[in-house]
Amino acid sequence: MHVARLAPLLAFLVACSRDSRVEVTLESTPAALVRTLEADGGFLPDTFRRILIAFDARDEASASGRFAGILPGEFGGSGFHRRFESDLGVLVAYSELLASPEDPWEHIERIDREVERAASLLLPWLAHELADVPAAVAALREHEADLIRGFKGLLLELALAPPEDVPALAAHLLAESGLLDPDELPTLFGTADEEQVEALLFRILRTSAARMLELEADAPSLHFLTSEEACTAHWRAWLACGEARPVDDMPGPDSEPGEVLASPLELVDMPFFKDTERVSVRLHVPVEPLWTNGRHDAAAQRLEWPAVDLVDAFAPLALRYAVWVEPDEARLGALLGERRLAGEALADYVMWFAALPEEARTRWTAALDRLASTPELEALGAALAGLGDEFEQGMELLAAAR
Repeated sequence: MHVARLAPLLAFLVACSRDSRVEVTLESTPAALVRTLEADGGFLPDTFRRILIAFDARDEASASGRFAGILPGEFGGSGFHRRFESDLGVLVAYSELLASPEDPWEHIERIDREVERAASLLLPWLAHELADVPAAVAALREHEADLIRGFKGLLLELALAPPEDVPALAAHLLAESGLLDPDELPTLFGTADEEQVEALLFRILRTSAARMLELEADAPSLHFLTSEEACTAHWRAWLACGEARPVDDMPGPDSEPGEVLASPLELVDMPFFKDTERVSVRLHVPVEPLWTNGRHDAAAQRLEWPAVDLVDAFAPLALRYAVWVEPDEARLGALLGERRLAGEALADYVMWFAALPEEARTRWTAALDRLASTPELEALGAALAGLGDEFEQGMELLAAAR
């Protein structure tokens, strides 16, 4: 076990992680949305399991599939792709919510449970080690509730912080509390000497414990906090004496105290401690979208959205959407001549047409077929007036042609 697990604020120093950067490329076709995934660093295991189901893929770094209607939600969110057809053009709508599969409230509850579990083991052990100092045991009992609540609050603050800020925030809090001298930062971040790092981390632990228990940092009763070897030996001896109250997932006789503390720590998204999955999206669009929150690259005919990290349970919801129209230029030219029905006016027409019952769409289209060569819009309107009031909105929309 890495000694850094014994220091709540410094776990990021030695842990390992995977960084998956996934580029999602989308192309709308009449039949479906073509979805291609390329992962630099490979897909994370949970994502890959969902990809295997939705894409029937076997490559751990790429996948491609065609989806009509509902999108696969392989990144934990949901989405849809719809093409609304009309006799004059098509309106295409794409919307997708990229979201962490973890429920934020459930994450908070897990922090609460894991801290309570760790406290139910570590605090009685600490009281056992301090048995020869009754005043220190009394101080521990007095501060127990505040200690647990404070640790929960600290983990929640770190969990809510942007993952890339967590190391700096942890170091700042240690320095602010006087537990870390800024001159010691090179030892934390610059040295590969594990003994130096271990000595510093245990010095921080002893100082923190001594403050709470109103003891001197070099008090004999805190000797077990001088090294990983001593700490583990005392922990295993306590487990062997049978004083520990049973808890869920009870540590075994060969366990280490840092493993108990690591459980709540792993709920904080820290670089080099947890995996990251940054997902960016590109969508091919043949025309400029009417509505979108993406960045339009006219030359490349595509929309782009920035990457979002989907491992962070508290990451903001990332909505990607775009709406555009693809006009039937030949049909519009035959019907309206030099007049133009485009942009939002064409979008309004397509949505009106798509909302008509099938029988009404057939009658409307047949009427336009007969009148496609009508040279004047007024004459077209007069001819269509005989179709009935249900088509009044359609005639008004055609009148928007300029």
